[in-house]
Amino acid sequence: ENNNHAGAFEDLSDAEGGEDSKKSWLEQAAKNLEKNIEKTKAETLAFIKTESDPNAPRGILDLVKERASVAAATGHSGAPTPFAISIKVKSETKWKFCFDSRPEQMEWLAALTDVVVVSSVDAYNAALVAAADPTHQQNQALIDAGSPL
Repeated sequence: ENNNHAGAFEDLSDAEGGEDSKKSWLEQAAKNLEKNIEKTKAETLAFIKTESDPNAPRGILDLVKERASVAAATGHSGAPTPFAISIKVKSETKWKFCFDSRPEQMEWLAALTDVVVVSSVDAYNAALVAAADPTHQQNQALIDAGSPL
């Protein structure tokens, strides 16, 4: 008994029509392999495109709610440009955005700073109004005197 698989393959191909059958089977296998490779490449590229879509949001940060600060910064060593803006929350950098040019960086910096400053001024003004409210002052005087409300 011959346990040689190559010999069995040759015998099978001879039984199915000889060398021409073996050749067509190999050609078909090669075509199938090429199709699978192309399909895998297409699926991989689709995955990469989906995962690295520059238009897809990477996250959300509410500048007002988080009381974020905004400042011009330099890009890190791997940054695509040196024109960057750093957004920090509690002194920790949460985001760093890079821009193609200094004017574009400054335009975004001005817009983001307006959001942060307006929010800060609004909060400050609300605190002033609350402090100037006579009912608030009376309640505060009672609290300061140690009296229950």
